[in-house]
Amino acid sequence: MFKGAGDIAKRVGRVYGWEATTREVDDQIFDDITKTFVLNEENFKFFEENNPWAMEEIGRRLLEAESRGLWNADPEVFETLKEKYLEIEGSIEDRMDDVRGDIQGGSVDIFTSEDVKNNTRVKTVVIDVEKPGLISFGLAHQLSSQMGAKYFKIEDLKADTLVKALREDLPA
Repeated sequence: MFKGAGDIAKRVGRVYGWEATTREVDDQIFDDITKTFVLNEENFKFFEENNPWAMEEIGRRLLEAESRGLWNADPEVFETLKEKYLEIEGSIEDRMDDVRGDIQGGSVDIFTSEDVKNNTRVKTVVIDVEKPGLISFGLAHQLSSQMGAKYFKIEDLKADTLVKALREDLPA
């Protein structure tokens, strides 16, 4: 059931992509998608029980299509879509209340401008991406000096170089 709901969301994404690319999808198609998958109570309940994230993705794509001018939605359909989208977002948030850890929506670290300025919680690095052999202005190196940041040339970075350098500076 979870995969099936996800597959439907992918197909809606493809319709959206086709319209964004070709401008050949009739508005009625988007109206019908909305009526069939979002506004139909039985289908809405199916998504809510089996894969609310797929329903959120469908709703988000439809809202984006309208906001980008890809879909001139029937006003009544669009108003109901907005209400249903808020409903599914609320349902997802309710499910996520007790979730903690390193997953999307589970944990967010907030850094203030003061944190960054004082470098108390954030370690700053500057990675110089200028290619060797071309004219170099050295701005990345100057910037890192002014910020008190670690400086790396992109060609000197290895998979673990950056991680090791940052871990050295982190408090235990």
